[in-house]
Amino acid sequence: RISEADGRPRLAFYGMFVDDGAGGSIDDYLYEAEGREAVLGVGPDTREGQGGWRGRHLRRAEVHFAQAVAALQRLGHVSESSKEQPPSERLESLGCVLTLRDRRVRLTEAKRTRYAAEAEAVAATRSTCELRRLEEITHKLLYAATVFPCGRQWLHCLFRALRATYRLRRKGSVPLTRRMREALRSWASELRRAGHTGVPLAAPKEFPRAGMPGVVVTYSDASGDFGFGAWAWSGGTRIVYTCEAWGPREKGRHINAKELVAMAASTEAFLEVWEHATHVREFTDNTCAEWAAHTGTPRVEVLQEIMTRRVAGLVARDVHSTVARVATKENLWADWLSRAGGEARFLAQAAAMGLSTERVPAAAWWRDVLAEPPELEES
Repeated sequence: RISEADGRPRLAFYGMFVDDGAGGSIDDYLYEAEGREAVLGVGPDTREGQGGWRGRHLRRAEVHFAQAVAALQRLGHVSESSKEQPPSERLESLGCVLTLRDRRVRLTEAKRTRYAAEAEAVAATRSTCELRRLEEITHKLLYAATVFPCGRQWLHCLFRALRATYRLRRKGSVPLTRRMREALRSWASELRRAGHTGVPLAAPKEFPRAGMPGVVVTYSDASGDFGFGAWAWSGGTRIVYTCEAWGPREKGRHINAKELVAMAASTEAFLEVWEHATHVREFTDNTCAEWAAHTGTPRVEVLQEIMTRRVAGLVARDVHSTVARVATKENLWADWLSRAGGEARFLAQAAAMGLSTERVPAAAWWRDVLAEPPELEES
């Protein structure tokens, strides 16, 4: 709540989730509205001068905490002292730890240990897993993914199994495939890994703009019949580009998958050139590719595989990405590069503008994702 009725801004919040509550406020010193006298409490003498009351100068956060406890008592309840968290720079809530000094949110050590053990236990079951048990660990890991973003990609195979109830061998149980076991073990390993950094408590600043140090800007496009193309810029007059043709096995894939491959494959190729890049601004004219790359949670299996590889690459390079859609008519160079004869047109226009160009190859295994049929997993 923000109020400036008396000319002094005040900020406080309190949130509830079922029976868990957490709150906070600015930890400044309190003064009387009239006369600006310090508000004192029982404690060491911190007030100078003779006469009058002596005591400890109270802070806003500790008074708010005391008021919250007193409110419970007025309603006839008793605060559970073992769960009380007096004001500090560290707040534990809903299994996460929020720290103000480094502005991060992390999973608690106890929850990491418990989730890792449960994931390993499910992965170790022989052939099938009780449906309720798999649902429980999957949704626990989904919650953990809020502070372990890379782990979100390991949940696709688990959710596919939970949705495919018509494939269950026995009522109330789910066959555990090789990929599901690998996903659960990957989660267990990640949860136990030292140096868990979590995620930012809030965005500390806006995403860096084009032209700033460490920022790469990319535009990509794909055509159904020929191939895909993309170009990138990171300041100066240098343009890096790539263009690849589809093989006979890839041409039959849906255009949405091709557009996502175009984005993922070209970004990886460009990051090989700008090894010290920290941020990528990516543009595509395909809504599905934009949504899949932005959320990281596509439902189609081939898109999930592309995103799994894409996220792993970005995490390994410690590169942050933001994706936006651009109108097709504004994606002209990428459109040319994705079509037969378009590279020559692109090079001619870039030269006329005084730009230098460099072609780089995109890894072939990105196209292999499209060529491979959906995997038939075995227990």
